[in-house]
Amino acid sequence: MVFQCQRESFLKEFTTTIESVKKADDGSVEVTFKDTVFFPEGGGQPFDEGIFIKSSDKSEYQVKNVIRRGPIAVHILADENNPLSNLKENDEVLQKINWNRRFDHMQQHSGQHLITALFEREFNNPTKAWWLGSESCYIEVTTEVKQSELQHIEKLCNECISQALPVEVQIYEKPEDAGDEVTRASRGLPLDLSGPIRVIKIEGVDANMCCGTHVKDLAQLQVVKLMGTEKTKGKIMVHFLVGNRVIKKLEETYQREQELTLLLNGGPETHKDLIKKLQSTVKSSQKTIQKLTKELATNLATKLNEDPNPPQYFFHHRNDGSDMEFATIFFKAVKPKIFYFMTIADGIDSKNGSAILHGDPTDIDAVKDEIAKILDGKGNGKNGKYQAKVTKLNKIKDCENFVKKYFENK
Repeated sequence: MVFQCQRESFLKEFTTTIESVKKADDGSVEVTFKDTVFFPEGGGQPFDEGIFIKSSDKSEYQVKNVIRRGPIAVHILADENNPLSNLKENDEVLQKINWNRRFDHMQQHSGQHLITALFEREFNNPTKAWWLGSESCYIEVTTEVKQSELQHIEKLCNECISQALPVEVQIYEKPEDAGDEVTRASRGLPLDLSGPIRVIKIEGVDANMCCGTHVKDLAQLQVVKLMGTEKTKGKIMVHFLVGNRVIKKLEETYQREQELTLLLNGGPETHKDLIKKLQSTVKSSQKTIQKLTKELATNLATKLNEDPNPPQYFFHHRNDGSDMEFATIFFKAVKPKIFYFMTIADGIDSKNGSAILHGDPTDIDAVKDEIAKILDGKGNGKNGKYQAKVTKLNKIKDCENFVKKYFENK
């Protein structure tokens, strides 16, 4: 079956009648129609979204997904709809699709046909698969693509767009009727295919079997931008944007450029040098901080080691965004002759972080579980050492009071 959406891609509304309404095993409600303007997911193109309105009482139903089962398009309704008691066979409805979503898919899909055809024609590099995502698209090609080839294909794509080459829909009763001019005709046809065969033809460039929705001519693509290539897991992908997505990307990029100009206090032409300078400053500052952290931790340990009358216990809490390096240096330098209780926050004033206990194993075993409970954490350790990840560093005072009381009663 060739649905109305596939015969007329620009059909935004369509009046039809219900064929069936039923509740699926997963609890969702499924509706089928005599014909539909909604595109069911297939051919690499996502499904349409939208609504339909019952003619008799103007009740409205949201379509959240459309799938194909053989020649049938099954419309899955949004969870908040409960149409089983209100919709029935032969009810007349007006279907309305989300046009912005549909046209975006049309631009990306027709652009993919053009890009694929030119890669195959110019470099004998056929497309193995493609992906139409919500933000970007890619084709998976057979061989690696040079930057010069990428630029050449992009130039040809936009030349074809400037010529406004027609994009035609041709329907045949079976694949062999399409003739030798149809490229990629025998690839990837669904096993459950039945009914007519649909071919999308770009004048002078490509003729390809396809179930998706497409523009009327290449001028409606506006522009094609090949974003680059990626090689991952044995796949070679060419990322691209078409039409409104190129404009959106340009707007986003320009906005970031303006924000960087304000942050860096310099124009776009200086951003690269300013960021390199900033990175160099940060690295230098990090080295200085590391040096000071080491000196501070070492001096604190030395002071405790040399104290002729050391206290029973020592508390040290850092909530200034420091990392575990301070604790590592301190406990490596300090002598385990008293009870040490240190906490390190994950970030400035964060309640999350680490609690570290060092001291006599008997003391550690006596207090560690209660400290973990107060600070809401879990940890482990042995031989007078214990460390826990905690989530309530705001309860540190409660822990200090508990430790003080423990040693008073010891």
